[in-house]
Amino acid sequence: MENRIELRVSDAATLAAQLTNLRSLCIHLEHLLQFARTMDPLIEQVAKQLGAPARKSGELSRVELMARVPELLDSVALLSLDKLQEELGISRGTLMKVRRSPTFPKPVHVSGRKKAYVRADIKEWIRNGGMKRF
Repeated sequence: MENRIELRVSDAATLAAQLTNLRSLCIHLEHLLQFARTMDPLIEQVAKQLGAPARKSGELSRVELMARVPELLDSVALLSLDKLQEELGISRGTLMKVRRSPTFPKPVHVSGRKKAYVRADIKEWIRNGGMKRF
């Protein structure tokens, strides 16, 4: 018994389109994984700052982690220039001056030419008196 698959032209075109979509999805997933890997150290740092209890496994319990999700997400939130300007309550020109300050947090690479600022870094910079100079 021979297995034979016959494809019509329309089926081949549909299959080609689905393969293209699948390739695109794989590329997006790969970028997402790369981004997640870059965020791991930051998430560990935030957990330490939040006073995460030390465990033999080095992990929070599910209940503790779920209770802290909103706080963790807020801390690792990424801010575009527009959101940063809004959060600091300053003009675009002042923001450009602030960014040139040697103490101002460096942006993180998001994708392509896109960069963003980590909200926790900005809050730390403000706590250390960064905005007092402007």
